[in-house]
Amino acid sequence: MHKTAFVTPFGKYAYKRTPLGLVNPPKYFHNVIVRIQNDIQSITIFLDNILIFTNTLDEDEKIIDEILKRFKEKNIIINREKSKICQKEITFLGFTISADKYGPDQSKSEDFTKWEKR
Repeated sequence: MHKTAFVTPFGKYAYKRTPLGLVNPPKYFHNVIVRIQNDIQSITIFLDNILIFTNTLDEDEKIIDEILKRFKEKNIIINREKSKICQKEITFLGFTISADKYGPDQSKSEDFTKWEKR
């Protein structure tokens, strides 16, 4: 965070984490995540969301372990409360995804049915 550092008569100060309000941090963070994970198969990354899709629990565990190891090396902290691990069905970017179906999130599509017709 050297670009947000500032100097006072008492010393030089720099953020340890990205402060709110900066324009480029989401893009920068996404680029860091992509570089860290670019050689791992069976993942999709959107901004700070990582979707892991595998056929077995063993594959899931291997990928999760590798991602966590790489994050630890780069001092990236995951919010465990926001993490969903080993789900049979998820909603990702407005779509419900599972082993046997893929489609728009029904809670969102119900909103469209309430629109007035012209």
